[in-house]
Amino acid sequence: MPDYLWKAAKYIESVGNWQGTASELLAAAGIENAKPNQFTYNMAKYFDKVFEPKNIRYKTHRKNKVRLLNFYGDDGDGGDDDIDITQLSGWGIPERPSPSSPSSLGALEGSKHGRSVATGQPAEKPTGTAPNPCEAAGA
Repeated sequence: MPDYLWKAAKYIESVGNWQGTASELLAAAGIENAKPNQFTYNMAKYFDKVFEPKNIRYKTHRKNKVRLLNFYGDDGDGGDDDIDITQLSGWGIPERPSPSSPSSLGALEGSKHGRSVATGQPAEKPTGTAPNPCEAAGA
């Protein structure tokens, strides 16, 4: 396994997300003893041993006849790293759920299932069984 892979992984880990060509990555990481095609071949071959343990993932795509490598971190949290929750306050998202609207409560008032769906409270009395969707559809 070539040492330059470890050097590239360390560089990507230090800068976070990175995108560019293999030549650009080699230059940015200060790797002089590898050709771009050697690097990409060995990177793919040893990716699971060098990059994955550091939670580095990558994608490739072609743009203007150039193959771009896109490296990004994966900390196993569902890929929501690009969301800054401190900025959500300006989006009008309330801290507590809002109460049910009068029209929602009114629509459920005559329902045989009571108001428990809207209020979260247990129904006052058992109201029977839920309708069978197959019977309602005529199946």
